[in-house]
Amino acid sequence: MHPDPACLDLAVRRRAFPRAFRLQGALDTDRLREFIGERAGGAS
Repeated sequence: MHPDPACLDLAVRRRAFPRAFRLQGALDTDRLREFIGERAGGAS
């Protein structure tokens, strides 16, 4: 994954993180979303 909010949205919709980390249920991505938002905003 790269710092692109659209990529993060797609990964969340596909439930990629819980599968990748072999977790049951949802994963809180708020801090990751904030970090990516900061990186994407600074790249412009």
